[in-house]
Amino acid sequence: MSGSPYILTGDVTVRQTTGAIPTLTIEPGVEVQLNDRALQLGDPGGSNYPGILDAEGVTFTGTGSNARVRFFRGAGQRLAGCEFLGAFVQSGAGSGTISNIYVDAHNSSYGIIASGTWTITAGIVENALSKGIVGGGMLTISNVTIRNCGGSGLDFGGMGSTISASNLNIVDNGTYGVSLDNCSGTVSGCVISGHTYPYLLVGGNSEIGGNDISGNTNLAIATFGVIALNTTWRASWGMPKRPARCPGPRRHPAHRRFSARSSASRSFPPRNSR
Repeated sequence: MSGSPYILTGDVTVRQTTGAIPTLTIEPGVEVQLNDRALQLGDPGGSNYPGILDAEGVTFTGTGSNARVRFFRGAGQRLAGCEFLGAFVQSGAGSGTISNIYVDAHNSSYGIIASGTWTITAGIVENALSKGIVGGGMLTISNVTIRNCGGSGLDFGGMGSTISASNLNIVDNGTYGVSLDNCSGTVSGCVISGHTYPYLLVGGNSEIGGNDISGNTNLAIATFGVIALNTTWRASWGMPKRPARCPGPRRHPAHRRFSARSSASRSFPPRNSR
């Protein structure tokens, strides 16, 4: 496109002043050089003046820890097929969809901060200095790879927060694969490998099961902090089940050999001859 790249020499804010809510549409093939600045949607001052972003096939690049696309207010945000190279996505509110995204967050603590109501479908988030994807509110996420981040792969929670996570590939991050804090929802059908612990759970009753958690240092659930919701510590949350031990006395070897024979081949003496 003629005129691309677009270079931010300061923060850019898209927000309503009077009249209709403005939408910034960025066409496929455009490169946005954030440098160490932010593209902001909605009023960062806290007032209720939204702004909307519709970006598809866009490359966002950054050179510092502040390089981000930041959502403050607005429903119907959309990032589709976008790349973030040295930049990240941050939402403090609002709602929207993120699909087929690639985030290399090597300059920043996080890859995606998803607070509000968000659906993330397909993509890769990697190399964040701390956590791959973090947030609270309502998050639906599927078919995303989160890898090589310094802290947790997926860190989600907060009172009233709900998560639905499926078919994630969370590998080779820091201490925890998935961290859930006083929230509800489900995490299922995921591969969680290459961490000190597969899970950190602090309060709430999220359903975690049907995940492949092989390849972690400890096949255990880590926990610390404040439990603020009714919580059940379950016997099995996606971990390999250990075989149940017989509560009775140890059997004599001869008895084990006898028990192995089929019932059809057993011969019992008459009761009155015993």
